[in-house]
Amino acid sequence: MNSSNTLGSLAELRANVEQESLIRAIGRNPNPSDQQRRVFNAGVFVERESFRELIDAITVATEMNRTHGRPERRRLVRLEGDSEEGKTALLGMLCTHLMELDPPQWVLWEGNRVTTQPVVFVDCTSGGPKGLMKAVGRALNLKFHKSSGSADDLLDTVVVHIQARRVRVIVFDDANSMAKQTSKEAYTTFLRRALKLMPATMVFAGMDLDSSPLGAKGYDSVACEKQAAIQLTNRTIPVALNGIKQLNDTTALPWVALLQRAASTYLLSADDRLALSREDVVWLHGAVDGHIGRLYEALGTAASAAVGGCEQLTKQGIQQSLAKIR
Repeated sequence: MNSSNTLGSLAELRANVEQESLIRAIGRNPNPSDQQRRVFNAGVFVERESFRELIDAITVATEMNRTHGRPERRRLVRLEGDSEEGKTALLGMLCTHLMELDPPQWVLWEGNRVTTQPVVFVDCTSGGPKGLMKAVGRALNLKFHKSSGSADDLLDTVVVHIQARRVRVIVFDDANSMAKQTSKEAYTTFLRRALKLMPATMVFAGMDLDSSPLGAKGYDSVACEKQAAIQLTNRTIPVALNGIKQLNDTTALPWVALLQRAASTYLLSADDRLALSREDVVWLHGAVDGHIGRLYEALGTAASAAVGGCEQLTKQGIQQSLAKIR
């Protein structure tokens, strides 16, 4: 299932959790119908080792942020991987996981009833720090006017609402789209201040984040920004999301294991769900360029189409699914 970039609102997060719960319920059904199996195969996330690694990193960062006692020592998490590695899908899994652990509920805040929101999903913009804070505000259903003040003013407002809604994690997707700015708005210095003040653990996901405001590349002539970038890097817990770029004696076995694990997840009736020859396995690697996210999308589409037919993952079925999703 592809995760939408509009996961930010609470209603959409709830809908995502409900959809995931439906899919899991189908998976537990001993006698699902063909239509239910199609829904399951097309929508199920194949859990990856990277998901557990991401959860572990967030757990460590959250614990350090809660117990360290010094705001300037807070930690952030950085999820980095190439295009089509499935970063957004993985973040969708994370949002669902956190919502299930801590379902939204009504609480009183300054005499008003508000709904808790354990996780906030933000699609990063290139509009500088102020644009980023407005994006967080939209995810919290806040309305900022054009004359809402500076980025620091918006940050202060966001922090208050993060506390009120008991937000545990803020996910920033496509963080590489944050533009570096060295004039009016010092982006990296602003992010350092946000890390210091934000009561929730921040997770940034994207490609080549060293070249974003989270990294020190390109700041050789701006000493204060480079220093801020170095400090952010030192306070980062990294999680790498990499595909299998080349097939060789070392990577062939993990690639086959990946395919077998995925095949075992889908609801297909054939005893041998993975009907691929050695040559087909090599072909599939080239067809998806070793990208895990694209691989799972192709396999899920093929598995859904195989229900009521061959009940197997075949080269022909995967070719047809790749043609659909391109």
